[in-house]
This record gives sequence, C-alpha cells and structure tokens, in this order.
Amino acid sequence: YYPSYTSSSPSHWQYHDLAGVEAFILNIAKKNADIVELSDVTKTRENQPVYYLIVTDPSTPASKKREVFMTAGEHAREFIPVESVLYLLHTLVSGWKAGEGTKEREFSKFVLTNFILHIVPMLSPSGRAELERKKDYCQRGTRSGVDLNRNFPWNYGGPGSSSHRHSEEYRGVKPISEPESQLIDSIAQHNHLIAYLSLHSGARTIFLPYSDTESKRKRVEHPNTLRMMALAGRISEATSGFFTEYGICYEKNDYTADGTAMDYLAGVLNVSIDRHQTSLTFLFFFFF
Repeated sequence: YYPSYTSSSPSHWQYHDLAGVEAFILNIAKKNADIVELSDVTKTRENQPVYYLIVTDPSTPASKKREVFMTAGEHAREFIPVESVLYLLHTLVSGWKAGEGTKEREFSKFVLTNFILHIVPMLSPSGRAELERKKDYCQRGTRSGVDLNRNFPWNYGGPGSSSHRHSEEYRGVKPISEPESQLIDSIAQHNHLIAYLSLHSGARTIFLPYSDTESKRKRVEHPNTLRMMALAGRISEATSGFFTEYGICYEKNDYTADGTAMDYLAGVLNVSIDRHQTSLTFLFFFFF
C-alpha cells in the first residue's frame, strides 16, 4: 500500500494513489483554467474517467505553435511516469505564476507560448484501481486484462503480444478495442502533432520506432530515424547521461512488442513527419 500524497508539489518519495491522481488533475485544471483545459473525459469499460488535458498559453495563436502529445500510466504498475507528468504540470503552472524575469517564469513562458501540450496523465485508471484493490504491484493491464500498448493496428496480433486473456501482453479482441486506445487514436487523428511521448518505467532508455517483430525481421526504419537519433543524443547529453541508451526499439529492447501506440502513431499516422521544417520532430518511447 502506498499513501495518498496531497501536497501541491509531488514527491517521488511517496506516490499518489488513484484518488490522489484524480484530485491533482481536477485541482490543477480548476485553479489554472487560463492555461490548462480539461478537454475530454473518456470513460473506461468500468465507467472510470480518463482525463485529457490541453496545456498552452491561449493568447498565442495556435498557428504559431507545435503540438506534442504525452501519455503516462498505460501500465498500472508503472508509477514513476505518472508522477513525472504531474510534476511537469506543477512546474509549468507554478512557473507561469512566478515573477517576471525568474527562470521558472521564463521556462513556463517558453513552453506554453511555443507548444500545445496534449497530456493524458493516467491512461489506465481501471488497471491502477485493480492494482490497489488486489495490492498486486505486478498488475500491468486494464482491469479486463488488456495491455493497451498491444492494442494498436501496427503489426497487431504478432508474436510480440498474446491472444490469451491471462497473459500480461493480452492484446484485446481487435485493434483499438478499448476506450483508452480510442482516446489516443482520437487525439492523434484530430491534432497536428509533431511528437508523441509514451512514458514508461523499467530502464533509463529512449526508444524510437519501431518495436514490432515484423519490422525487426525486415530491418525497417522510420523515415525520420536520423533526426530522432540526433535529438535523443542531445537529450541524453542534456540530462548528463541519465538515459543510458537510445535507439530503435527492436535493436535495444530484449523482446519485440507488436501493436504499440508508438509504432501506430509513427507508422500509420505519421506523427513525426516534419510538418514545420524543424529539427524538433520526434517520436520517442521513454523508459524511466
């Protein structure tokens, strides 16, 4: 059991429980309505809310901004990515209110005037609720057992997933069968994204598309791989080597993964195609 953490500033020494995550999201949206929009509330099969936030400075024209999509909590047992997103939100709204000329204000101002952030802080609340109910800290999928990161139509059904309901890599009955997956698809389809970040835990690695079995067999590379690799290197350097590895997922990971959101957004929806003639076009799968 881990306690609810209710301070305005998240701590990685304690984790929010599901109720704490929801309270944090609703509170930050309510108190910062000028820059945080609670855009949509999808419901899981168990009728639990999945919150979707849009964070930006609305006074800056959208045509001058780049749009980035970020998800966390796809897998119930991965707590750190959710906490990292909550901390990012806290940092942005706190900096926005800071005094002019402070580094906090300058950081938030740069981000919010240049980017539109589409953020789903907790993609699988039903999985987290099941984890808390059973106190099973190995719980990975949704309450119905679906691994959301095997539920997308890019080599869906390959050996890097499972058709067995009791497998932790159970892919669901068909592609994008789950409300949570449908939310990701909808956000990606209806916005002009230049980047998608899928945040996970387990290793200090930056993974680039692709991760699936067929791409590994054929040695498929995304057209934007060289730019993504260059940016991954810059991120690793800027974080003083926190990320110990970066590269194409099927080369760096010790198993293939079929039907991931990352591969679908990169390979089918072409999220990382350079629409803005800028080097900041990437699609990364982060492991913390």
